[in-house]
Amino acid sequence: MENSLAGEDFMYLTISINFYLIAQNLQLVADGCCNLQKQIQIAQLFGVPVVVALNVFKTDSPAEIDLVCKIAKESGAFDAVPCNHWSAGGKGAIKLAQAVEKAVNQKNSFKYLYNLEVRFPFFHFFF
Repeated sequence: MENSLAGEDFMYLTISINFYLIAQNLQLVADGCCNLQKQIQIAQLFGVPVVVALNVFKTDSPAEIDLVCKIAKESGAFDAVPCNHWSAGGKGAIKLAQAVEKAVNQKNSFKYLYNLEVRFPFFHFFF
């Protein structure tokens, strides 16, 4: 079987993908936030404030970072914090820690999403 991505075609594809990934595209970023929005929605079911930690990389533009944080807050997150602890160590997570501290001091209505008293037949073998 012949490789259809060989030679110049592969080189062109690689260059196109790399350019596509480094070019700022706010619409693409916004479209990609649907998973984030769903995760916020699920976390809110527990009745606690949700804090989003956004890992920031050198290729992320300030506009992209601001957009993701804005979308997270508009979707119900208590706060959304850009973080670079992966490159700056603990100093890169100070704002995240402060946001979490504020969130845990908020009134909440924590609840489990299932009845803790329910015993499933499978577990009778072990308990």
